[in-house]
Amino acid sequence: MVMATISSVRYVSPFSWVALNTNEALEVFARGSDGTLQHNWQTAPSRNEWSGWSSLGGSLESDPVVATNLDGRMEAFIRDTDGAIRHAWQTTPHSGSWSSWGSLGGFGDSRPAGTPTVARNFDGRLEVFVRASDGSVQHVWQTAPNNGWEREWKALFDDQVIGDVAVIPDADGRLEAFARAYSYEGALTVLHAYQRPHVSGWAFGQLEGTPQGDPTAVLNTSGQQEVFAIGPDDSVEHIWQTKPGNGWAPGWRSIGGDTPVGTPAIGVNPDGRLDVFARQEGGTLEHKWQTNPAPDGKWSSSWVSLYSGSPLLIGDPVVASNADGRLEVFALFGDGTIRCAWQNVAGNDNDWSAWHSLGVPESSQGG
Repeated sequence: MVMATISSVRYVSPFSWVALNTNEALEVFARGSDGTLQHNWQTAPSRNEWSGWSSLGGSLESDPVVATNLDGRMEAFIRDTDGAIRHAWQTTPHSGSWSSWGSLGGFGDSRPAGTPTVARNFDGRLEVFVRASDGSVQHVWQTAPNNGWEREWKALFDDQVIGDVAVIPDADGRLEAFARAYSYEGALTVLHAYQRPHVSGWAFGQLEGTPQGDPTAVLNTSGQQEVFAIGPDDSVEHIWQTKPGNGWAPGWRSIGGDTPVGTPAIGVNPDGRLDVFARQEGGTLEHKWQTNPAPDGKWSSSWVSLYSGSPLLIGDPVVASNADGRLEVFALFGDGTIRCAWQNVAGNDNDWSAWHSLGVPESSQGG
């Protein structure tokens, strides 16, 4: 998850393939043209100056996800070509030194089938979730913060899951998971699981809806979780907790859209307003933002183009906050490059830079 470090922002969004180092510089991780994990980092916080791609090895079958340990060390997780979930980590915070790859083991007759998701428990322990080939969601966790891992994966959702899971903490630190699945009646829905307060184990429910893509979630500045997904009729829909750590609004609400596909990305401005980014069917990118920071508040009047042209944008966007509060969006393009654009002024949703290419993820220097 991305935890904002500037004093005016306190929010949580899911961990992704863009992470914040302990020196507050952004670091991008991507599957390289040779199948290895490549990374590229800002040479100073909030500056458009980058190191160039460097290899961390591995053999990726999925996109990576990178989490931050309680002690500040980044840890990368992948599904590799032999079907295992593997991880590697910084040996010290803000270090160019990384461990070799280790396996988190397997889980019985099924195999990992999705991109892993990682969340951090209230006590600092990382926990990994991944969809399995039998439609279940499996999870495994650190035995202590910054430490080793349980030996066996456990099932969270038993079956019927068809997409990758989103997991974030609630306002009180309990993890909550959201996954697109089929209900027992055969209808598309969003399954919901949450750690029970004061006792071990998870409770389960449904947020219903008719999601056409995987959900994403954010803990906004009011402490309420908010879930977004592509809905029917070419729209982005969202649903939110009515109070921090409490129940949910009675139904999903549309914020419109043109032809959105994939999974939206959610950024949070320094004043708490959300900014939603959605890849479009034609390889373009559009965004829409709140005009006041309330889950049921008002939104900008229309979706605004942030990218159109050639090459086409082919990967779902990721949004991160720079150390100075400016949002920055990253995406994979049809020519194999990772590109980024950023707010010129923190919180100004109308004023964005031109797109900058980080190049094709392949090593320009030693790993």
